[in-house]
Amino acid sequence: MRTVTPRPERITVQRVAETLAILGLVLVGASSDFDAGVFNPEVTQETIEQTICVPGYAKAMRPSTNITLSVKQRLLKRSGRDSADAFEYKLDYIVPVALGGHPSKAENFELQRRGGAAEKHKIEIEAKLHCLVCSGDLTLADAQREISNGWQAAHNRYAQVKCQHRREPLHLQALHRLSGV
Repeated sequence: MRTVTPRPERITVQRVAETLAILGLVLVGASSDFDAGVFNPEVTQETIEQTICVPGYAKAMRPSTNITLSVKQRLLKRSGRDSADAFEYKLDYIVPVALGGHPSKAENFELQRRGGAAEKHKIEIEAKLHCLVCSGDLTLADAQREISNGWQAAHNRYAQVKCQHRREPLHLQALHRLSGV
């Protein structure tokens, strides 16, 4: 008889909060070890114009191949997959760098099977949420919550939402909305 080792589920802040709510407890704040490794502390709502909304930011922040290969090997081993199957998977960010995800911490990576519609849809929703954040139509925190709680649901919610990058800085956009200009 062959023993099958179950794959561990990824624990999210939302799952913890839901479990605590069932037990009648409340999760205060969204801070956890999960958050500490997933989010880049240098990217906040106040800094998006100097970070994620600068063209080329995410690409410039990518870690070296040495780091990503090491993380990929650890994730393959942890999930019980053979390292010979590594080519079937790619490393994917739980919270993309373009949405303030940490570019090099292992906690922000997961394995994703290469190819197919799922990969394409995830890339699309990441780009859409990034556009919505940088155009001022969605807060960074909301976009991070959407993508980290399940990109499929975020895709269903935002796929049809129109977004256009605005060249004007966010603080001026807000001023114009207030003044009616």
